[in-house]
This record gives sequence, C-alpha cells and structure tokens, in this order.
Amino acid sequence: MSPTPRFTGSSVGRPMLILSLPEIRVTEELAAPERFTTRDGVVVGRPGDMAVTAYGGERYPIPREVFFCTYEVLGRVGPEFIAQRLVHVRRAWEVSVIT
Repeated sequence: MSPTPRFTGSSVGRPMLILSLPEIRVTEELAAPERFTTRDGVVVGRPGDMAVTAYGGERYPIPREVFFCTYEVLGRVGPEFIAQRLVHVRRAWEVSVIT
C-alpha cells in the first residue's frame, strides 16, 4: 500500500528497507498544535509531539512515542532538545515522478 496515496503526477514503488544513520537533530516539544509545510504537504503536530529540524531546515512533527524510540537525547534546555537518531531499519518507498 502506498504511504501517501495523495501523490499526484507520480507513482510509489514497492516498499524497501533502509538503514537510518545516526544524525544529530535539533528538536522542540510542541506545547500547542502547529502546522508544518513539508515536501509532502501540510501536516499538523499535536501537543507533546516533537518538531524535528532536518538538514536543509525542513521541520516536521514526530509523535512523542516514536521520537523517544528512535532518538537518543543528548541534551535538553526547556522544550528544546539535541538528539541523535538511533541506527535502525525502517521502511521507505521510492517515488517516481511521471511527466
């Protein structure tokens, strides 16, 4: 099944397993709902979710329970965290743009 069925002008390939590398990220615990404009569209983070800032500046929410299973917290000041992504296998889909 496609992870994002609303892709238009593209097709989603078969799922594959990829290895996530231990990148360090800046995160913030959300105190209120917040909208994020990502490459995949607009998503909403809920209070308690973690807003992750990826390389390139894109911000997106990760549910709190997922964040603490996939990141190691290196430091914290109030609602802001520095965390290192744990090495783990995850599922991903290749997206091909149809022109």
